[in-house]
Amino acid sequence: MKSLVLVITPATGFGELIQQSLDASGLYQTTPVSNGEHALYIAGREKVNLVILDSDLEGYNLKELVDQLRRHSERLKLVVIPPDMQQPHPDLDQLGVDAYLSKPFYLPDLLDTVNILLQSDPEHAQPAESDSHAISSSGGPPIAASSPGSADHPREPAPDWFQDVEQVEGELMANYPATQACGVFLLRYDQLWASVGKISESEIQNLASLLTSHWAHGSDTDLARFIHLAECGGDCMLYATHIGEEYVLALVFEAEKPFSLIRKQTARLVHNLRHSANLFFELETLEAVSSEVKV
Repeated sequence: MKSLVLVITPATGFGELIQQSLDASGLYQTTPVSNGEHALYIAGREKVNLVILDSDLEGYNLKELVDQLRRHSERLKLVVIPPDMQQPHPDLDQLGVDAYLSKPFYLPDLLDTVNILLQSDPEHAQPAESDSHAISSSGGPPIAASSPGSADHPREPAPDWFQDVEQVEGELMANYPATQACGVFLLRYDQLWASVGKISESEIQNLASLLTSHWAHGSDTDLARFIHLAECGGDCMLYATHIGEEYVLALVFEAEKPFSLIRKQTARLVHNLRHSANLFFELETLEAVSSEVKV
């Protein structure tokens, strides 16, 4: 039987990302909730083995909430994401914390922490699963639908018109409002090519280093990682995918956005950009034919 992990966080996208990552290991059944009442409801009906508690949860006395959860499961393990990225945190000393994780963190670190806490307990220990459930070492769950590619499955080439930076900036500007993102940017060979939104060029360069490191280590997945950006109001989700070999498209969303929406909006933007390429060349062809006819 899989161990039940309860994730309590006000950030919907954060909870969904943790759920997908832990469930992908094959060892855990993960349930994300956004408030204490829902958490206690589940704990009263199912045996919760481990709780991941985001201390950004507002409107609750965390000590009382944890005590009530432990009344349902005395052997409950507790992982806390502390405020202000400080661990251990003096305000959380009374919770009986088993482990801390500070934002931003790599999801494999979370998986390792959960494994250590539950696999060391004979009551929760599970046999090891095959490597087919491995989580991307970059911090994002495997996303096969839009993976960057490999020697056997090369990436679909980027549209030729991407070389026209003004055209790219215009298309990003036109599509930006529908993405619901805080910012969108396109890198070419690890350098900023075009951007739109609230994120400064200096912050984009910092994020570019993170993206470069992600794929430099041989990852074959898109990147999904929580980051902290003051320009976007605090905790955010960075989602990035390749378009061809040269370009990386990245979107930054508020942490409250559902992860399913983040993936959907990214895929839609990629589709729109490729569709714009077809329209662009159709117009060029019509103009060329028109010129020949006039001559």
